[in-house]
Amino acid sequence: MHKLIIFLFLFFPFTSSFSQNFSKDYWHNGEVDLSSGTTIEGKVKYDLAKDVIIIDEQGISKSFSAANVLAFQFKDALTGKVRYFFSIPADLGNGYVRKHFFELIEEGKVSFLVREAIIRKYDPGLGRWGPTMGMVYYMLDYDFFFLDESGTITQIIAKKEEQVFSYFPSMRKELKLFVKKNKLQLRKLGDMRKLVAFYNNR
Repeated sequence: MHKLIIFLFLFFPFTSSFSQNFSKDYWHNGEVDLSSGTTIEGKVKYDLAKDVIIIDEQGISKSFSAANVLAFQFKDALTGKVRYFFSIPADLGNGYVRKHFFELIEEGKVSFLVREAIIRKYDPGLGRWGPTMGMVYYMLDYDFFFLDESGTITQIIAKKEEQVFSYFPSMRKELKLFVKKNKLQLRKLGDMRKLVAFYNNR
């Protein structure tokens, strides 16, 4: 019996899964500013994929779409950080402008916004003798956006660094030098934040 298990493990691919904690699965203490002018305090849970938030106010749960919300904020129950979200009209690639939730990371002449997403990854687990145990896992990913002072929002593809630098034509060379000197990887949220903060402080 043991030999059969070893044989199956070595020569046939198996799949296992790895779970991770994500903030979207938790309730957070926060408040929501509605388009009607009302502010509600309570426990907040969010779903950016659907652009919906749920707030539990004294045991009564209410859900709101981005169309009905101006902004919301909460203290993240997982990280302890205070996070700020705004509802902004944008076309996210389907040719239709509607309100979506964006998280504010850096504010200034150019504001740095993100939309988080949970993406599925698969590691086939290729070993010396061929496929062994594959691993399905989920990880946090971000789409990056810049918002200028006129209210225009632009999606930024971080891996295309030239697109990033082209957004700042007057400081293109200076920003390139800043990235190189500080060994920034613009695909990382923290490094992109440093770049935008540097620009805003010039």
